[in-house]
Amino acid sequence: MSISGVILSGGKNSRFGSNKAFVEFDGARIIDIALAAHARRFAEVLIVTNEPDAYQGLDARIVTDIHPNFGSLGGIYTGLWHASGEAVFVTACDMPFVDPAVMDLVLSRFEDVDIVVPRIDGYYEPLMAIYAKACLPHMAASIEANIRQIIRFFPQVRVREIPEADIRVVDPALRTFVNINTREDLDRALSPP
Repeated sequence: MSISGVILSGGKNSRFGSNKAFVEFDGARIIDIALAAHARRFAEVLIVTNEPDAYQGLDARIVTDIHPNFGSLGGIYTGLWHASGEAVFVTACDMPFVDPAVMDLVLSRFEDVDIVVPRIDGYYEPLMAIYAKACLPHMAASIEANIRQIIRFFPQVRVREIPEADIRVVDPALRTFVNINTREDLDRALSPP
């Protein structure tokens, strides 16, 4: 089954104060870190954004939200709808420590299911996950019902969870799941572990 890469970059950045995708992080912009991780694995990479002009010149297909202001669920839906692949691997643009080994682990579990998603500390991590096209009608129903929580449609599809213990084998500190929402988050992430 063909898989496209999708990077969500449609947030309002209200807590950060500027577009965090373009913030320098350890010598590279965060969006470039995400793009590099996806480009090594997927022939097609899409960036879902509400500021398409800001992303011109990047080596990715730029698409805008079909359902603006509907958060991450709307972004995943948009990426999946536009993707030429039969499924998408979704990450967020504000995750500077995406570990290729974690991506490969998630990819290795994608067979005969509609979603593969890590579960950390009892919670799903829906922005480091794979979604098949079979999810589209269920996502659309959630959007129509104004249900923004991504995981609410999970009971209607086939989901494979990746236990935290399996993730810790390749990413012991779970740094992959660190995201940058505020300037303080950025400072913490840039500090030595």
